[in-house]
Amino acid sequence: MALDLALRLVLDELGLALLILIKSPTPTLV
Repeated sequence: MALDLALRLVLDELGLALLILIKSPTPTLV
């Protein structure tokens, strides 16, 4: 379903953002 695909994309983006926040010593997103 399209909804499942959208949810998967959102989760992927969230995971990527979390990874960046964890790897960077200073949070880029405030």
